[in-house]
Formats: sequence, C-alpha cells, structure tokens
Amino acid sequence: MTEGYVQGVAFSPDGKTLAAGYDDDVVVGRRGGVVLWNTARRERLQDKPLAVTEGDVQGVAFSPDGKTLAAGYDGGGGGGVVLWDTARRERLQEKPLAVTEGYVQGVAFSPDGKTLAAGYSGGVVLWDTARRERLQENPSP
Repeated sequence: MTEGYVQGVAFSPDGKTLAAGYDDDVVVGRRGGVVLWNTARRERLQDKPLAVTEGDVQGVAFSPDGKTLAAGYDGGGGGGVVLWDTARRERLQEKPLAVTEGYVQGVAFSPDGKTLAAGYSGGVVLWDTARRERLQENPSP
C-alpha cells in the first residue's frame, strides 16, 4: 500500500473485506483514508481510497451487520469519526462525528450495532448510531 502508514485494520463480519486505515506523514496537505481489500483475491476493491480529509486515520471498525464502516482520525488537536455505507462506498453524512476532547485512537461498535465508541487520549465518547448523537459527553475510561 503506497498511501501511507497503516494505523488500523478490521475485517468485515463476513470476512470478505479488509479495511486498512492509514495516515500520511509523507505528502504535505494529504491526510488519511481507508483502503478496502477483497480478502479472497487479495485485491483492492477500488482504485481510490475512502478519503478522510479531516485527519490521519488511527482506527477502523465495521458494524456487526457489515453495512457501516467507521474510521477514527487525528485532526491535530482534536479528532472524530467518519462513517461510510460499505455497499455504496459513500459517506453517510458530510460532517464527521466530532471529538473535540482529543484525537481518536480507536473505534468499535457494540455487538448489537446500536452504539459506536471512539476512544481518545483521555476517555471514550459514545454515539447512538441510528441518531448519530452523543450518548455521553465525556465518560472516563
């Protein structure tokens, strides 16, 4: 992979897709993204990565149903989470889920897919995935 330094990887629930989240400390002005791979053929699913122009991707996770991909990023002083529809490979919303308290180091969905957690450099932020609203402002780890 030539895009940058891989910081996080995740298999889709069916094991057919691998998501590799990266940051780019080499090219000034280019940020992170996610490259999707077909695990059986060991080939990219598309030429262009899913771009995260807001920051460097630090962690990725698939929802339990495999329909959503989350990428947590470091935006320099803060971070957030970008969500994609995995079938269309399009963002679910233009604006990311912001984490102003610190940069996101990891993301995870609850087993039922109703909650998304984003771990940052001082705690965890939780979101209701259906409403894409925070459940707690600043829970302790």
